Amino acid sequence: MVPPADIDVAFGLERDAYGAKIVANANLGAEDIEDLRGTTLAFGDVGSTTNHITQGWMIEDAGLSLDRDLDTVHAGDARIQALVNGDVDAAALGYRDLDLIPEYDADFDYDVVADSGTMPRDPMVARAELGEGCIAAIRDTVQEHEEELFSAFVEPGKDEGFNEAQERAKYLGARFVYDVSDDEYDMVREAYDYLGFDL
Repeated sequence: MVPPADIDVAFGLERDAYGAKIVANANLGAEDIEDLRGTTLAFGDVGSTTNHITQGWMIEDAGLSLDRDLDTVHAGDARIQALVNGDVDAAALGYRDLDLIPEYDADFDYDVVADSGTMPRDPMVARAELGEGCIAAIRDTVQEHEEELFSAFVEPGKDEGFNEAQERAKYLGARFVYDVSDDEYDMVREAYDYLGFDL
């Protein structure tokens, strides 16, 4: 997405396990999104990039209408259990969510119907009024102290008793990057446009 005139991208975060899938109960025999016509699909939280927005875009991009061709529900974190229990036919899952399926049913068989590929990196922005020199200094400082800064950022994700553990844990294994470009967010713009959301 194009940064507003008053901000600039200082650096970014890249996550290998950051992507979106649509998975379906293997009993459906679904091979692609078209096979989901007439089924029930569980999204995660409204507005979640990898549990709602991206899958909605993939469905609409494949020629199906979320309003007419599928029954959809927003089940939040319960969407995996809803899929395993047979309450829905398919679910919108992030890459890391697949690892949780065996916790509900080790024998549950599913098919991956669609895969977004790795999502755009997370931009870390600064006020443009700080000036190019200051923003460059921030970037240089992050590069110089990458290990310490990243460790401080993700450490709470290792503590299951910490209330931000789940939110921080998704960044474990990520890394700082310094080549974030505007065009990698084109798919996000298109997804928001398809779903009628304002950026």
